[in-house]
Amino acid sequence: MWSVSPPPNARELRAVLKDIDNYATTNGTYPTSWTKFASFSALTQHYGVYLGEWATNGITWQPYKVSSHDLTVMVDQDGYEIFLPVGRMKPVSFSSFPVWRYDSAKHHWEKGRIHWSVAGSYWSGD
Repeated sequence: MWSVSPPPNARELRAVLKDIDNYATTNGTYPTSWTKFASFSALTQHYGVYLGEWATNGITWQPYKVSSHDLTVMVDQDGYEIFLPVGRMKPVSFSSFPVWRYDSAKHHWEKGRIHWSVAGSYWSGD
């Protein structure tokens, strides 16, 4: 089913996405911290959630941490990006793993891969 639809835990994000989008509609920017939303607390009851790391140019992510969590939800004032890994990082033999991605610009799930190398890491669509 990897190639047809995102994993079942994507449905669990509906309340989170609604809260984040409602906040942006009301305030004109996305929240810099969504961890106080009730939907976040409910989500973390069942899933390991990675929030990314703050950097000077916004939120960044580490491939290993995306791979080792059930969900990655990164939010800053300009928008959000979500990764749902459907495979895991294998540092010895592979340089990518499959993930589904959702962001505030497109508002739909896309399948792709997270790649990493000495030069850095990136997401690419299939």
